[in-house]
Amino acid sequence: INSTTSEVFLRNYLIDKFYSFKILIKPIEEIFIIKLTIIDYNNYQPNFYNLPLNLSLSLSNKFLTKISSYDYDLNTNQIVHYYLLDKNQEKIFSLNQTNGILELNNKKYLNQTNIQLYIGITDNLYLTKSYIQIHFYNYTKNLPKFSSDEYIFYYDQTRSILGQIIAYDNDLNDEISYEIYLQSKSISIDRYTGTIKVEKNFSFIKPSIEFYASAKDLAKQIVYTKIKIFYIIEPKFRSYLYYITLNSTNFKIPYEIYQFDIVDLFNQPLKS
Repeated sequence: INSTTSEVFLRNYLIDKFYSFKILIKPIEEIFIIKLTIIDYNNYQPNFYNLPLNLSLSLSNKFLTKISSYDYDLNTNQIVHYYLLDKNQEKIFSLNQTNGILELNNKKYLNQTNIQLYIGITDNLYLTKSYIQIHFYNYTKNLPKFSSDEYIFYYDQTRSILGQIIAYDNDLNDEISYEIYLQSKSISIDRYTGTIKVEKNFSFIKPSIEFYASAKDLAKQIVYTKIKIFYIIEPKFRSYLYYITLNSTNFKIPYEIYQFDIVDLFNQPLKS
């Protein structure tokens, strides 16, 4: 207590709900008993929420995971902070005290592929400890590789799937994701299987289109391939109805007057 201002300060954390203490007031030499009831009571210990006990990650990753927690206390007592408990591991990893984001900062101090990372959360009264087992893979040894440098597909109006592109990677436990580079949103690719689909309302403005696709591994190494799509040409007449005008019934019609052209969907004559 401040003898001049009579302000009462807290020296340590309160662990009980009720307190009482005596105050001597001079020079009247009277003693007062102060009873204190703690309303904002820190009664619960923080806990980890869905903590991943095992992680398999790439050495090329900076972001590793986000740690979550909960605390049943109210107000400021439910605010927790995250910490790395091993000082040596702070040279390699960083753990954001506020949002729990774990990152790999310095690989040069990483001399093993399996690490048991010790972490803790606290509400400034209680400390909860745990660990994460992390296994690092080196996915940079091999690049992804497509099964073909160029893929050719033929568009069939009765089917939504054009075809599939395939890439592989010889790195152990590596994963590949696919992406296409095309302005039209009517053609899409499944990120994980490489299956290419086209919407039914897609219209070709020319007999074929070309674009590129990529395959990316967990080390973010990217390779490319070319894709060609051809529209299946169906012959048709220029018109659905033809008119022939004759001036005389006695006039003999030469055979050459009947001339028809067969064209494709783009109104281009088909050659025999």
